[in-house]
Amino acid sequence: MSSHHIVRDRQEPALLIHRLSDFDTSQLHGLLEWSPTVVCCEPALERYVELGHKVDIALVSFNFQDRWEKFLANQQPLKILALHNAQLMDTGLEVLERENYPAVNIVTDTDSLHDVIDELIDWIKLIDVVVYSGKQRYVFARNGEFSKWLAADSHLRALALDEDPVWTTEGFDKNFSSEETDEIMLKITNEGTGKIHCNVPFVIEEDL
Repeated sequence: MSSHHIVRDRQEPALLIHRLSDFDTSQLHGLLEWSPTVVCCEPALERYVELGHKVDIALVSFNFQDRWEKFLANQQPLKILALHNAQLMDTGLEVLERENYPAVNIVTDTDSLHDVIDELIDWIKLIDVVVYSGKQRYVFARNGEFSKWLAADSHLRALALDEDPVWTTEGFDKNFSSEETDEIMLKITNEGTGKIHCNVPFVIEEDL
């Protein structure tokens, strides 16, 4: 079993695993490379452990607590939180925010992505969030600003998280200025810095 019990200073993002069904295992291994604190929700727990990884906090249904305690017996030390409701991801975020983690990477499946993004809109005010799903990464720009050095032929999609967005972009093949639309598609042919500004929070979709 791979283990990541080393001293952590909370400078690296925690990893919250919501669902794993269609997520590439090599991408998962990459997210585990820096030994993050791992919080795993019940739907992903069995597969995650069977891949040989260590979990720090398991979020499970109260009715199945005994089963999970037996299943995770060789995972000690760990914390098992048994819940009466289905708000597993919310509870995981509450724990990380309370423990002063500044950032979290979240893994979910493509079927759950839309609901997860909706659920995170309130959370992005409290903690930096990046979501990994399928072959994409979703970066939340909670302050309405995004700037990144991009490789040649990079494609981005920006999606507003509130009403009446107004976009301004720099460095892309087609730059937007005061474009009022919920979603914009962007491409950069030659490598360079792409900048996006919006008057409301937004999320960026990038290919992994």
